[in-house]
Amino acid sequence: YRTVLAALHPDVMVCQEMDSQAGVNQFKANVLDQVFPGEYTAGPFIDGPDTDNAIYYRASVVTLVSNANFTTPPTTVRQFSRYQLRFTGYTAPQADLWLYSFHLKASTGSANEAQRLLECQTIRANGNGLPANSRIIYAGDYNMQDSTEAGYVELLSSQTDNDGRVHDPVNRGGHWYSNVAFAPVHTQSPKNLSNPYGGATGGMDDRFDFMLSSTALLSKEGLSWIP
Repeated sequence: YRTVLAALHPDVMVCQEMDSQAGVNQFKANVLDQVFPGEYTAGPFIDGPDTDNAIYYRASVVTLVSNANFTTPPTTVRQFSRYQLRFTGYTAPQADLWLYSFHLKASTGSANEAQRLLECQTIRANGNGLPANSRIIYAGDYNMQDSTEAGYVELLSSQTDNDGRVHDPVNRGGHWYSNVAFAPVHTQSPKNLSNPYGGATGGMDDRFDFMLSSTALLSKEGLSWIP
């Protein structure tokens, strides 16, 4: 982690599958503070069912304005987190970034895909409730194997309310799993052998983890995604 983050030096980072406040503190102390002493602040940790989310940010660059958690009724599988960030020196809402962090239901099969669709409908509805032209990123572990899955389509499709609609900035739709054509966008798993510390194995052969961005964030005006 120290090697990767030293190269990236992100202004903001969201994490999934956090187990506790102690884990959040440990990552900050043993990784971020070791590479960039004193630069990062950890946002409030909200403990919910199963594993949770965390956010780290450079306080000199952004301020955490709000932090809200929600779930898909009636399930309590995992919480979704929504962070409202404001860039230092700005007061207008156009300078706010709404960053979602989540871990969707895992595994293949129609029942799991149906659960992911419900979760994506909840996330999309929450995004639709934000002000028009909001800068939004949906980030996390989607656990989807291809872009035809209903949950993915739900987030990208045009609806009556498109405030929460997002797009895939890298524009790489298709069947991602175990498909060498998508190797440049594969994210999981970076290891192929088991070890006593756990984690997924199998090698870098799927695109479970990615970020989708709202129309306003891709407008090339104001706060925008840069290729």
